[in-house]
Amino acid sequence: MVSYTNNQIVRIFAIVLSAIAVELYFFPLQTYGMPINSKTIFAAIGLVVAIVEMAKKGYGILRSDLILLTGLAFMVSLCSYASLTLNATSDTTYLTYIISMWVWLSAAYFTLWFVKQCLGSVSIATLTYLLLGACLFECITALGVDMNPTVYRWVNSITDHEWVESVKRMHGLSAELDTAGIHFAVVLIMISYVICDIKDKSSGWTLAILWLSFVVITVIGNMIARTTITGTAIGLAYILWKSRPTGARITPGQMNMLRVIGLTIVIALPVIVYFYNNDSTIHANLRFAFEGFFSLVEKGEWDVASNNTLKGMIVWPDNLHTWILGDGYIVNPKDDPYYVGEITGGYYKNTDIGYLRFIFYFGIIGLLSFTTFIVMSARACMVRLPKYSSMVQLLLILGFVVWLKVSTDLFFIFALLLCVDVIQEDSGERKLIKEDIIVKI
Repeated sequence: MVSYTNNQIVRIFAIVLSAIAVELYFFPLQTYGMPINSKTIFAAIGLVVAIVEMAKKGYGILRSDLILLTGLAFMVSLCSYASLTLNATSDTTYLTYIISMWVWLSAAYFTLWFVKQCLGSVSIATLTYLLLGACLFECITALGVDMNPTVYRWVNSITDHEWVESVKRMHGLSAELDTAGIHFAVVLIMISYVICDIKDKSSGWTLAILWLSFVVITVIGNMIARTTITGTAIGLAYILWKSRPTGARITPGQMNMLRVIGLTIVIALPVIVYFYNNDSTIHANLRFAFEGFFSLVEKGEWDVASNNTLKGMIVWPDNLHTWILGDGYIVNPKDDPYYVGEITGGYYKNTDIGYLRFIFYFGIIGLLSFTTFIVMSARACMVRLPKYSSMVQLLLILGFVVWLKVSTDLFFIFALLLCVDVIQEDSGERKLIKEDIIVKI
């Protein structure tokens, strides 16, 4: 029987609390009867904490790069306002984007401040492990919902998933559809970076856990949303590039990596094959998750239903006004009493392609404004955390790739990275920079 000291028990409790906080930020939870979700609650608390910290220390979350980002977020809101006004529509999806930016930022600040209170420090590695835990929780919960009536009743007693279940898709407690897939993809990229960062100095067990987590999130994440595969592909490409031989001999770190990959395959593959052949639910979910690969093996061609559907969603604007200023719609306008165009079953113009949805909403001008905001958010992260520039660049690439399939906003992860820098500064983990960090355009 394993026994724990009081300090170990306190440490475990602190880790659990930190993991819960990160889960509630990364996968915002809104329970029955709750008018706002956990992210918004964190944002409100974060504002108070930021004011208190600023009063105590004389500096706080605000930096000149955030002033720049605020200005760019205001431009996104302004483009939305111009499109809504000129097109006389009421789709306010991005009208308050400047507020959304600061909600994410304040919530991220509180989340990491709370983690620092629990664990004593915050780093990118620590954040990655906590995000990994949040993804594993959602993945395992999704399997439970799909296979166990008790878990199903528990999850659905907390929050509503009626629409997701109506389209017969897996879901966790808060993770569902492409939003979940994008979050999983982000964490897979971060895991790949940590794997490459520690492979020459960490134990094989740490690498094995990271690799096994990578496989679990890839497999179950794709069952929930096939967008997950983008993070898998980018993460594996980065690992292969970083692990490429630089000479005639394989280094000890590369040999350790090969051993761990082999061990992970030996553990994971038989388990996946067993459940694929013996459990009808897992069988169906795996075929959905990796439909293209099954099609390639069985038919000799890559055939994915969602990709075929996506091809039919390529709908270009047919007038200069829409190209420049948009039509003022990004969601389905079926409930707008003033809309007189064709009503489709999906989003506006029945397209889910991110680039096209942004153009139809607020035109090329709005798309360029939003793109500039995302790029400069990444740039701010790279300036603040130069050691992790490659990881941020991969996340930025992920965002632009995903826009080929669905519209999304990766500021939720950039907000966390920006606040890691602030929390490290507050806790003395790096030299205090008194002057503002200025992002050069």
